[in-house]
Amino acid sequence: MQKMGFISILKRVLKLKGILILLILVNTHYSFGQKLKSKNISKLYQANKVILGKEKTPNFFFKSLKPYKIILIPGVLSESFFKEAKQKIKINFITGNIFEDHEDFLNKHKMDYQKLVLESEDTPLKNSYNIEKAILASKKKVLLFSHSKGGLDTWEAIKRNPSLLSKIQGWATVQAPFRGSAVAEFFDRHKPTQNLSKWLFQFLGGSLEGFQSLSIKTRAPYMNEIENQKLTKVINKKITFINFASVMPNEKGWDSPLEFFRDYAYFKKGKNDGVVHIESALLPGVDFIIEQNVDHLLTVVNCNKIKKVSFKKKVSLKKRWPFDRVSHFKSILLILTRAKK
Repeated sequence: MQKMGFISILKRVLKLKGILILLILVNTHYSFGQKLKSKNISKLYQANKVILGKEKTPNFFFKSLKPYKIILIPGVLSESFFKEAKQKIKINFITGNIFEDHEDFLNKHKMDYQKLVLESEDTPLKNSYNIEKAILASKKKVLLFSHSKGGLDTWEAIKRNPSLLSKIQGWATVQAPFRGSAVAEFFDRHKPTQNLSKWLFQFLGGSLEGFQSLSIKTRAPYMNEIENQKLTKVINKKITFINFASVMPNEKGWDSPLEFFRDYAYFKKGKNDGVVHIESALLPGVDFIIEQNVDHLLTVVNCNKIKKVSFKKKVSLKKRWPFDRVSHFKSILLILTRAKK
């Protein structure tokens, strides 16, 4: 009778506490059909943004970052957004330069950093050598902040030379297509669009292989290889490693500069930022951040010159796509300074 009484009480407790337990599990784990041990640190990220988004950045932020050098690693087509790049097609006059807000902040406060200018249309393997060189040249430990394909390029550098991890304090991948992009997959699947992509990437100094490195059919099997699964665990164990993903929900009207890409990617893979779906940007076991209402461009360039159209009440050309890139950047950097447990 005592045993049955205990079981009855236990069931009652579990019933009362079930919702709370479920909420805790949802908050600390994110599952894509497999068991993960990654932690959702989105709330920590948002709290940091509030604290660091004030007009005067607290001194503890600069003190935390002083021991490190920050390396900014751009994604595909980035040279078209760099004023200093000798690219044949330039569009920075529309959006501004990639990492412009980040650099303005770093320069204003005389922080130690380096922005890499890569042949971003080339393969991750070729770009990995320049990333390796930059890490080895630093006299300090480094904080890596990579965007999009820059995450794939950085991955190859560490894979070729795992000893680089001893010089890395932390690495944040922002919207990296680790498992490929449905948009790239579409262009690679059809011969006319594949030929167009080949021409464009070669015209810009890259190669067809550089473009295909972004496709799902290339990336998904690659990341499933045992060697890369082991590397994920090694990186996650030795440094502070975080993955940032974002979602741009569909609204009526032109609600994103990447409207058509986002809609297609949603049809194929679900929630995405206009280029990369969530499952592609997050690696098993790695702490992650997911932010809403941010597309693939907003994290690195100012899209305010591209006007937003809304049909909720009437057509409007005044609304823009606001995003505080500096607070986003500072919050992630501060997280990277945490000691690895």
